[in-house]
Amino acid sequence: MDTCVIAAGASKASQLAGQQVVVVGAGVIGLSTAIELRLAGANVTVFTSPNYPMVSPMACALFLPWMGPDSAVLWSGPLERAVVNSWHRYESLLNEFGTTAGIRSATNHEYLGAGDPDPPDRLRSILTPSTISPCNVQFVGNYYDRVWKFETIVIDMSCYMSWLGMKALSLGIAIKKQHLESLSDTFDHETYVIVNCSGLGARTLAPDKAVRPVRGQVLFFKPIDQDVLINFVGIGIGEYCLIPRITDVGLGSLFEQEIDCDEIWPGRSERNERRLWAALDALVELSGVDRSALEFSGRTSVGLRPIREGGYRLEALWHGDRLVVHNYGHGGLGVTVAWGCANQVVDLIRRELAGTAAGNRGHRRPESLDRG
Repeated sequence: MDTCVIAAGASKASQLAGQQVVVVGAGVIGLSTAIELRLAGANVTVFTSPNYPMVSPMACALFLPWMGPDSAVLWSGPLERAVVNSWHRYESLLNEFGTTAGIRSATNHEYLGAGDPDPPDRLRSILTPSTISPCNVQFVGNYYDRVWKFETIVIDMSCYMSWLGMKALSLGIAIKKQHLESLSDTFDHETYVIVNCSGLGARTLAPDKAVRPVRGQVLFFKPIDQDVLINFVGIGIGEYCLIPRITDVGLGSLFEQEIDCDEIWPGRSERNERRLWAALDALVELSGVDRSALEFSGRTSVGLRPIREGGYRLEALWHGDRLVVHNYGHGGLGVTVAWGCANQVVDLIRRELAGTAAGNRGHRRPESLDRG
């Protein structure tokens, strides 16, 4: 096992030792949660549906829990703790595994729209060095008057998800491909705790119609020389991003609400592809790289983010003598908060089981980010 990961869970090992726990969903949220539970001593089985495409490997991931004015409403309490805890975990993984796990550090320039608030001080304090400078940028019909420059972590999700899956298996976590019609399908005489990390599947499994699919699309470019990536500056501006990864550069990612809220299979959008190509030159210019240094790889990824109206749901509920913990609806924040939310799931289960032993089940307010 890895010392950096063991340290995070070892102090809680005695609380969940031997408990049979099922995690539904094997995306970045599900696998991170499963690993955290296993390190806390639980015996964990993960169910992943072959009927649902996984969005996590499609992401062009950057650690950034700040997505405009709406983030200011959510930036408190559980979300802030999730962000900070996740950051420290990714730092440990970067230092110990780096590109082996698909992780690298990079400088990012995030452009702030006129009238938008500055990112919170707590966030700026962990993404260091961090500065906000005035600028004058017109982009896709919008005006940006400040640029936030900071060091962060970039993740090649196809590589990272493979690494995460192998890590789960090495810890003794069982991963089963099985489509579930109901969460109760996972319970047996030994399993009394289930964690719902089903993403878009939560529309039917929770059931929660506040979860909706929001399309993202990414085009991938390869540098003519790998040295181009060393000082390549990432760009975030409105719906668009240009992210230097380990061996390529991702151009994305757009936010487009699907007309059919029950859609799970994303199709390639020629309209979105044209929008990305139209923005490419301006984004490359902001990054300070010569456009001729990048060639289109021919690869495009499309995914549907499981965004939940009112914020993601992290809540423990009892159904008779069975405990269900919901951990879904993270949308574009999934990678950023995955480890922190996993840690909160462990804490919720420990508190609920301790309360049951003391005869206090149901007397505590469940921890939730639901504003709806």
